[in-house]
Amino acid sequence: MFTVATPTEARPIDIPSAFLVLKPPPGIDPRIRDFDRELLTAWLNFANGGIDLTDQVGVTDHVLITFADEVSQAEALRVDPSSTKKELDQQRVILEKFNHLGS
Repeated sequence: MFTVATPTEARPIDIPSAFLVLKPPPGIDPRIRDFDRELLTAWLNFANGGIDLTDQVGVTDHVLITFADEVSQAEALRVDPSSTKKELDQQRVILEKFNHLGS
């Protein structure tokens, strides 16, 4: 059982519902779909031991961010109804870097 947060509530979801994040129905905005997929993949990689909370990736040439800080920012952004698709895209790129550590 997982807990999912939306702009209006946090509620538990089951495994089949979690798979809908990885393969959502048609009509979901591709930028939101891709962001959700990277975020869930990051959490699954963490749960599997592939990512540690202290792992870091570069946000810019001179700025690093830890996994703990990134997922915190990404989760807050996802439930904020005022988040822009550009912000989701920027966070998705960082999450993707974590998801490809060691690849």
